[in-house]
Amino acid sequence: MALGEADAELAWLSKEGYIDAVASEDSDLIVLGAVVVLRNFLHEDNDEKVTVYCAEAIRKHAALGFTDTDFLVIALLVGGDYDDGLKRCGIRIATGLARAGLGHRLLHGLSQSKAADNFLEVWRNELREELRTNDSGHLPSCQPALSNSVPSDFPQLKVINLYRNPLSSKTNPTDLLGCSPNPILLAIFSEENFCWGSTHGILSHFETTIFPGLALDDICRIARETDLGLAKRPCQFIGEVLQRRVPLKARDCPRHPEVKLSLIVSDALVDSIIGSLLGKLNDGETEGRVNEWQLSVFPRMRVWLPIAMIHATFPELIVAAGKKKATRCACMSTGGKAPRASGSMGMPRPLKQKSREDDGAASSSKRPKHNKIVSSTDHFDTINLTTPKPNVLTNKQWNCHNVIDALDLTQSDLEPVTGIPERRYHLDVSDDGHLIEFITDSEGEL
Repeated sequence: MALGEADAELAWLSKEGYIDAVASEDSDLIVLGAVVVLRNFLHEDNDEKVTVYCAEAIRKHAALGFTDTDFLVIALLVGGDYDDGLKRCGIRIATGLARAGLGHRLLHGLSQSKAADNFLEVWRNELREELRTNDSGHLPSCQPALSNSVPSDFPQLKVINLYRNPLSSKTNPTDLLGCSPNPILLAIFSEENFCWGSTHGILSHFETTIFPGLALDDICRIARETDLGLAKRPCQFIGEVLQRRVPLKARDCPRHPEVKLSLIVSDALVDSIIGSLLGKLNDGETEGRVNEWQLSVFPRMRVWLPIAMIHATFPELIVAAGKKKATRCACMSTGGKAPRASGSMGMPRPLKQKSREDDGAASSSKRPKHNKIVSSTDHFDTINLTTPKPNVLTNKQWNCHNVIDALDLTQSDLEPVTGIPERRYHLDVSDDGHLIEFITDSEGEL
């Protein structure tokens, strides 16, 4: 948690190299010392394009060449989070004054002078003179009206100090590992301050927000401890990988592949949360709702997390899920049945077998509308597209124009962890009910 403003803390973390970049629409981050800032990343669609600002590139740019002192005086003139700046002073005038050296003279004078107020009066007169005469030639034109409007208290010393020495971990060092949120205190706070603060309301909100947040916090803590060379400990909030999704649409999966994991919260923690509440907003139905939540919702809680985070902390979970998926693929190919766990990386149920007598009944006129995929026990056609001769069919010639359904059983999670080349399995069903299996390489080539 930031000691002061989040922007100041992020800028310090960026400057010290703890983070690679700061994603923000705030223009003060470069002024506060951030090294790399990402902007324009809040797209409604799934566009990955962002605008990247690098402080070093700006300093070295032939047409810009702004230093930290230049950024400071521009922020003071144009305005930012701390004040509104100099009225009617736009960015062109501000950058011109920065190129005239007013920023350098401001900070140099404050560092050398013991009487800050006296020096600021001298600096204001220099500012007014430059605006009136454009002696340096860096302004678009002379600005006599703006010169006459410079207030006698501009710039305020406290605003300068907020930019130069913001409250952050630099001025107040803390343990970078931090501490995890206390869900019991959060529950007490929720009961006292929110209209949904009944026992059932708190558990329902914690199910969708706080408990997934605790899992994410635990994963981040483990990653930080690993970076610091500390012994790896198990995550207490996540179990097995159940499903994987990729960003086909922004509303379905924002920007990155994710995995759904079983969310594990101890009975003791839930009991402690319930026991800490006074029941101020409970009614006659609350107890029954809480019991129903504990019986039906609590055992099946889930959390979506970026797959990259699981790869970095617990890659064995991805490997285990991939092996389970491969086992189900093999069982489906042989017509057998595999035990179905409570989630299996989005795998469909094994295809239902039909008898030989039903082969004729599986025509398009009699095929069940709710399940068009029907396999035949006496015709199983396999095409291995990774072989030099992929057109060899078994049992029955296949007509590509008659395929009516397809299942993508791609196993793509093993390669980043184990180095095993990706294999793609496609199960297609022709209109006469015959199952056909395709196997391609990671490039999808025949």
